[in-house]
Amino acid sequence: MKAPIKMSQNAIYVLATFFIFGAPTCQSYPGELIYSCAVKDKEWEGEYTPWSGNTKHAHAHLTFDDGPVLGETDIVLDVLKEYDTKATFFLRTDRMNKDTRYLVDRMINEGHTIGSHTSTHRNLQYGNQTILDEEIVDAHEFFKDYLGFQPKIFRPPYGGIDHRSRMLLEELGYTIIMWSAGCVDWWFTSEDKDLETSIAAMRYGLAEAGGIVCMHDDAESPNNGERLRKFLDDTWNFWQYVDFNTCIDRTDVDEGKVFKTYNEYQQAVADEAASMVATAKPSKKASKKTKSSKAKNSSKKGNKERKSSHRALRHQEAA
Repeated sequence: MKAPIKMSQNAIYVLATFFIFGAPTCQSYPGELIYSCAVKDKEWEGEYTPWSGNTKHAHAHLTFDDGPVLGETDIVLDVLKEYDTKATFFLRTDRMNKDTRYLVDRMINEGHTIGSHTSTHRNLQYGNQTILDEEIVDAHEFFKDYLGFQPKIFRPPYGGIDHRSRMLLEELGYTIIMWSAGCVDWWFTSEDKDLETSIAAMRYGLAEAGGIVCMHDDAESPNNGERLRKFLDDTWNFWQYVDFNTCIDRTDVDEGKVFKTYNEYQQAVADEAASMVATAKPSKKASKKTKSSKAKNSSKKGNKERKSSHRALRHQEAA
């Protein structure tokens, strides 16, 4: 008889997600790395490049790191509101205080997504366990006290991540969001490069199928958001900027239910997975009944065997 297959909690979680919400290629689970928006069916004909046509079918999503920053994040939010574009803000908890609280509230109220960007922006690849705890776990707990909930998406500073930090993030339930374009706007700003050069570098880095663009609050806010406005103007015809859920294709799940936030979606996945695990486990009462039944059957079998043995002995003595 083959030994029963043992499944880890994470394996059950992934399988539950698969059966409830569809193929894992379209869903996320703790520890997953996402670099770009989900690939959509192309509606254009012939050869296509994002700078050669006047088409708007590829999905892209804007993300901003290192906030909230007084006087800078305000401008980024103003521009996004003006262009009716939703973004994700990966926040440093050392910059979240009573003075910047209104910025975080504004992000939530205006429909943006919030993610963790550690406590103080240290490179996780070069950190010992103490640094990982301070940067990841402390930030995780801070969000709960500050916001009342803990974001389930995370972006590592400098894109630096290794197996230790990834395992810790997986344990805490985070999906790791990287990027496929950008993250150089800070260099163009600090080196005072012209707008055309910096926009070209950002624009041509976008993948054809869709991209996640990495930007920074302090690099996009100078001159009343001039760089961000220019970037949106120059790419508006080629990219359809969408909210985070649409980018990663998580809007139509659970029989058509559309979740308002990614955090709400993750909670639904966790609840359904927990429900499946609970259903799969036999209750203690049922388990006791099974054991009791087995014991009774075993006892009856033993009594029959003993009676049969006594009869055989009596027959032999009579002979």
